[in-house]
Amino acid sequence: MSFRNSSRNELSYSELYRKHVDLAVDAEAMGYDTIWLTEHHFVKDGYSPSMMPLAAAIAARTKKIRIGTFVLLMPLHHPLH
Repeated sequence: MSFRNSSRNELSYSELYRKHVDLAVDAEAMGYDTIWLTEHHFVKDGYSPSMMPLAAAIAARTKKIRIGTFVLLMPLHHPLH
């Protein structure tokens, strides 16, 4: 699964992330047990610049699926938060 916002669709960011969460809900319903999120910055299409809010939104809408952080760019985050 990919969370890219292709130039063919060009969804608004709110619509894009709503679709991400819906996709995770559907994946859980189909029996997937994990979903992995990555962090990407400076990409025009809004591809996952901050995965923690997305992970929280997925956790709020799912019951059993495990959420993993595949890549977290530490220099861009405060070490104590």
